[in-house]
Amino acid sequence: MAVMVLLGVGFGWFGWKLREAERQRRAVEAIRKAGGLVMYDYEFDESGTPIWERKRRAGPRKLLGEGFFADVVVVSLDERTEDCDVVLEHVKGLTNLESLHLCGTQITDRGLDNLKGLTNLEFLDLVGTQVTSEGIEELRKAVPNCEIRH
Repeated sequence: MAVMVLLGVGFGWFGWKLREAERQRRAVEAIRKAGGLVMYDYEFDESGTPIWERKRRAGPRKLLGEGFFADVVVVSLDERTEDCDVVLEHVKGLTNLESLHLCGTQITDRGLDNLKGLTNLEFLDLVGTQVTSEGIEELRKAVPNCEIRH
């Protein structure tokens, strides 16, 4: 009986993790299609400095996907990104995101609504965007530990 419970819990976790990995994969695909940059947690050293050499995907990582083993922690979009608000609908599911760079994009207050659930967000760059002071203040209430540059 205990073995059945353990197997049930294990398979339940595995199924949940696969769904989360697929959601992250779709978000990464949408961000890259829009010309954005995505960085995973393993692409930084202990001090937070980027490691620019990509590690090779092998074995289970290739089979199950990047999102099963790593979290997206940095996303960067720029002025070439069309309909930034739509792209951010995908970003809202990246719950481990720490840094979001939207400098010069056409993001609006509507797009900011997609960021309210990103409680791990530490830095947000909105320099040169169309967001209003009201939109930023509302976002600050939802994500109080995030440094917002505007």
